[in-house]
Amino acid sequence: MGVSVCHTYDHLPHVRYELVIMLIRSIESQLDEISKITSIPLNVLENRISKLKKTTCLEDFFSRANIIYHAPGNGTNTGLKNESIDIVYSHAVLEHVPEKVIYDLTIECKRILKKSGIAYHLIGLHDHYVSIDKKISKVNFLKYPEFLWAFFVKNKISYHNRLREKQFLDIFKKCDGRIIWLENKINSNDIDLLRNMKVDKAFQGMSYRELAIHRTELMITFS
Repeated sequence: MGVSVCHTYDHLPHVRYELVIMLIRSIESQLDEISKITSIPLNVLENRISKLKKTTCLEDFFSRANIIYHAPGNGTNTGLKNESIDIVYSHAVLEHVPEKVIYDLTIECKRILKKSGIAYHLIGLHDHYVSIDKKISKVNFLKYPEFLWAFFVKNKISYHNRLREKQFLDIFKKCDGRIIWLENKINSNDIDLLRNMKVDKAFQGMSYRELAIHRTELMITFS
């Protein structure tokens, strides 16, 4: 939709052509809003989306969209040049990798971003099983002992580190990251639940508010 090149990294080739088509249709339905937010003229956006709509397969889409898809790829070792990237973007990724990988990803991000570059992350901090069992809360998983959580959930099938926002921010700061914008979400009901919950000792020392944050969006710079 406008970038000269977009490198995207996936540990396995998960992208599916039918999902790409759904994405193109979704973008097309919101062009007015995108134009308002980006100040890009609507006719320019319509021109760009029309080219993407002519795509015939994944490879053709990647070519039209200026995307280089690295899969299997390693975001901690991208092979990109130092200070060559304007934006690093992740959406619902960092909660699904080990703490050491978050650190390594951030160090790589620092290396490849230009001095004026920005990293944006959206992190889902909630118990993801809430989408399956509506009876549990977004903080339900904080009650389980770490050994039990590690055995059942920290695996290659459904890895979820359950780190809290404070722990993510500590990692970014250790890598010399500077938070320039942050927005999070909390359900007041979750704070009430935490008051009566025996939280695992891995989260000792954190306030109920820190524990209850279930979604964080932030932008980081390293300059």
